[in-house]
Order: sequence, then C-alpha cells, then structure tokens
Amino acid sequence: MGALVAGLINIFKFHKLKIAATVFFTALFGILLFPLSDLGGVLPATIHAQTGGVYVQFEQMGLNLFPFGVSLDQVQVELPGRAPIEAGHIDASPWILGALTAKTGGSVDAQDLFGGIVVADYREGDKAKGGNRIANIAVDAQGVQLPQLAKFLRDSQMLGLSMLGTVNLSTQAQIDALFGQQPAADIDATFTGFSIPNQTMEISQGPDMPPMKQPIPEIKFGNAKLAAKVGGGNINISEFSFGSAKDSVAGKVRGQIGFTMVKVPNGARPQMGTVDLNIDITMKQSFLDSDSTIKGIVDGFLQRYGSPTQGGMRYTFNMKQSPGMVLPQFSAIQ
Repeated sequence: MGALVAGLINIFKFHKLKIAATVFFTALFGILLFPLSDLGGVLPATIHAQTGGVYVQFEQMGLNLFPFGVSLDQVQVELPGRAPIEAGHIDASPWILGALTAKTGGSVDAQDLFGGIVVADYREGDKAKGGNRIANIAVDAQGVQLPQLAKFLRDSQMLGLSMLGTVNLSTQAQIDALFGQQPAADIDATFTGFSIPNQTMEISQGPDMPPMKQPIPEIKFGNAKLAAKVGGGNINISEFSFGSAKDSVAGKVRGQIGFTMVKVPNGARPQMGTVDLNIDITMKQSFLDSDSTIKGIVDGFLQRYGSPTQGGMRYTFNMKQSPGMVLPQFSAIQ
C-alpha cells in the first residue's frame, strides 16, 4: 500500500506539467468538438420553457472561453406581447457566483441592437412581496438609433412617439416581474441630432378609457441631456436640457410624469399619469413663424409667460395635465 501511495506521489511530483497539459487540452478539445448544432436546437426550446414564452432564434452559435459563455449571430428574440428584437451578434455569459448562491443572472453584449452597442447585466436580488426575486438590471447603450428604438416601442404599444437621432444611455433598474411593486431606476442619457417629427400621439388614459390623441408639431432639439429617476409611480426629471444658442429651440425641463406598469394577461403595459413640468424654453422668431400649429399653441396658451430675446422669445411656465384632460393647464412657475 505504501509503495502504491509513493508511486502516485512520484507521478504528481515529476509529471505534473504533463497531467495539467492533458487536462487542459482535454477540456479545450471537448469544447471545440462540442456538438453545437445539437445545442443550437435545444437552446431555444429550453429558453422558451424556462422564461414562460420568450423564444430565441439565431443562425450560428459558438462557445466563448473567457468569459465562459456562448456567442450568437443574427439573433431574433420574441417576447410575449412585444415586437421582436433583432441583433447582429450577441455574447452571453452566466453569473457564476450567483449560481453558487442559487440566484440566476448573466451578462449580454449585443452588437447592432437598435443600430448600436448594448451591454446589459442581470442579477436576481432580494425577494419581492409576491415571493419572486427582484431583477437588478444595469444597461449601458452606445449609438442606439432612435428611429429603430421608437419603432420597437410603437409596435409593442409601449410608446406611440416617432423620434430621430441617436442616444447613449446608462441605467440601473430594479424590476419586480410580477409588478407587485413599481419599477425603480436611475436614467442618464445623451442625445445627438434629436428631433420629433410632426405626428399625432395616442396617450393611454386607463383600462376603461379610449386613448387621447395629442397632435405634436415637428420639434428639433439638437443635442440633449436627460437625468431622471423612476420610482413610486413617477418619472422624476431632474434635468432635460436641449439645444443651444444657435438652435431654433433650446431650453430646460424639470418635474415629474406619472408612470406605472399595469399587469395585463400577456405581460404588462405602461400607463401614464399626471404630468407636472416646469419649462424654460427659448424659440427663435423664424421657428415660431415656421409652423402654424406651434404659433397657435404659443399665442393661445403661452403668450402671457413670454419675454422677448434677441431674435425670438423666451417662455417660462408650468404645465400640468391629468388623465382625461383634453388640454394641459399652464401657469406661472411658483
């Protein structure tokens, strides 16, 4: 017995590099020779079963060593009650430490998602009132094309607003998938070439009320910055600044917008509440004269809150609108 133990010790003592190399190359070739085509057929079905309706399609699949995970090309993700999401390439890796503590999570690096690069990290957190775990989500997005994002939101019946330009976004969010409590999030975004084309927007007023149709004239914001917090059923805007002295429109907006997620049979949908905003906006006279709708709104509602500037007008006012109101109310900022 002693001779056997001594022999094993000698093997590990004098041949440890050979043993390590054997283990390493066995694992490496096991990964390289793994039947990915078989896994590619199983993965969509597994995701569909585990997520309760999310379906993933892709053209090619590969394995990554560092960090360990999978790579997918030409990906389409179908969410219940939402429009499909498409990406050119995705690298996904699991949250290893979370797996050791019986919590799920992972990270995703998506290329050509809404025309930009989006990196997202998801980790299960503490339990919510319903017994499910809160989802902690961090997202960093660069170069996202607003027309593509707006189309997804519109097709998903989440926000019927067309937009132009690009956005860089960073957010940290806590979401209860059962919506027993409202989402909370910190949002920081910068916009380039941001504008809203002329359109009519439908705004939800509640489950038993028809949507309100709100005409929106073309507005070119240029470059813009947004800092906001979501929580307690509101979007609290600490800063939304846009435009500069050379632009036709420039200004700042602060205040809050009522925002809740309402659970419906096929998921959840946003419901807008009371809007209460303090607005400071400067418009050049050429812009005021360019659109009869804009001039009508300014002359009809904002004239008393205006003061002349060189080449235009500055308006400082408060705007409030509650669900069911056809027109917003304007007043002086207190």
